[in-house]
Amino acid sequence: PIYVPSDIRFKTGIAPLTGALEKLDQVQAVAFERNELGQSLGQGGDRRELGLLAQELEQVYPELVTRYGPEAYRAVDYGRLTVVLLEAIKELKAEQAQLKARLRALEEEESQRPQ
Repeated sequence: PIYVPSDIRFKTGIAPLTGALEKLDQVQAVAFERNELGQSLGQGGDRRELGLLAQELEQVYPELVTRYGPEAYRAVDYGRLTVVLLEAIKELKAEQAQLKARLRALEEEESQRPQ
């Protein structure tokens, strides 16, 4: 396992992550093969891969993208992306709860109408 220090005693300026769904909607998941440049830099082989486009992710979550090398190639921190995905799931859960409550209210209203 890979452990990353995350103790609250190491942190300042703590703020909740919001708008994860809206931001993730701006990033597309893609399937791709590495081109010659990627292969020449040791980035995978001939097999099909899944991932994100770093430039798109950088627009909404620059904290998850780093640059390296003299050409400033971009790389995605997929491990920290899980935090964003967790928040997106929580947002979906809250939205689902609101929709369920609304549906129950509509069903109750419908059952109260005279036949």
